[in-house]
Amino acid sequence: MKRALFLTGFLIVLLSTLRAQETYVADTNNRSDLQGTTVTPVITELTVWSAIVNDYFKLYISFPENYDYLRTEKYPVVYFLDGDGGSFHTIIAEYMNQGVIPEVITIGIGYPGASQRNRDYTYGYINFYHFLKDELIPRIEEDYNTDPQKRTLFGHSYGGIFALMILFQYTDFEDILFHNLIAVSPSIWWPDGQLAFNLESSLYSQTHILPVNLYMTVGSLEGSMVTDMDRMQQVLEFHSYEYFNYYALVNQGKDHTGNKEITFRDGIRWILNQDIPLPFQTDGTAKVLSQSGINVYPNPVKEILRINSDQLRQEGCRIELINSSGETLFQINSQGPKMQLDVSNYPKGFYILKITGKDLQYTNKVVVN
Repeated sequence: MKRALFLTGFLIVLLSTLRAQETYVADTNNRSDLQGTTVTPVITELTVWSAIVNDYFKLYISFPENYDYLRTEKYPVVYFLDGDGGSFHTIIAEYMNQGVIPEVITIGIGYPGASQRNRDYTYGYINFYHFLKDELIPRIEEDYNTDPQKRTLFGHSYGGIFALMILFQYTDFEDILFHNLIAVSPSIWWPDGQLAFNLESSLYSQTHILPVNLYMTVGSLEGSMVTDMDRMQQVLEFHSYEYFNYYALVNQGKDHTGNKEITFRDGIRWILNQDIPLPFQTDGTAKVLSQSGINVYPNPVKEILRINSDQLRQEGCRIELINSSGETLFQINSQGPKMQLDVSNYPKGFYILKITGKDLQYTNKVVVN
């Protein structure tokens, strides 16, 4: 296993804290899915520095028993917030031993001192998001044999609302940090009961594509949080995003604390056995979503209309936008396989996008809202 974790850049390994330890947390729920198992995961602890958050974090990392840095098939990674405990590692190790989930790397994100979850999962969530996106995950993927398309994030309570907020955060396919999310008892009420819905609405105004698996639960004893999750579920069902796959559940008889572990046990099994709904090619370019071979998104569009297709390379390829009266508003020559058109100054309504080339005749209705 490669040992040069976080030796450069923004993350500083405190070598004095680098150690391996064996941690086992007993299963107190007496569930049959773990009976008779004896797997005891080895957990490596690392203290790391984030220049973005301006603070230290403590990582708890465990690997499959036969982890192979050179294995052709890369490993999925499960990141879990409030990651100071060992029970999550134990559950995953037992499940891997039983063959009910694939082999995964497990990373808990915690703190070397007092928890700063209130800062990182709520009002400071943008900084924490960029810590994950720009600092932590790039270094993990440089040092370990991980699959960037198979990341899972688990968050409970404030961690659950953080998971939902970053679900609605992306502006392009490459910005989707986690294609698997487990949001447990999400604090949708924070800060005003509306922020998560505003973020979702903003996303929907830009794109109807959401290539994510979401497992979302709440305990039946959690009062208004049950209503909040039901409302979120209704919004997601109404908007019916393409490529979006979700499972929402009210766990009967569970309160805010009791819902956490049962959701991890059940959610991790569900989500790690889902296909990753990726609407782009292996080279990272947007996947063709229409039979014409031209991908136009988002539609409806508010500001920037994106057009992706290798057919835009054709000689003499021309792009036109025509209003409902038949008037051509603009006409430009294609400049490559990815084009962006600013339509923010056009009135709301229906338009016709027309693309012509040597062997290409394409028209599509576009809604500006």
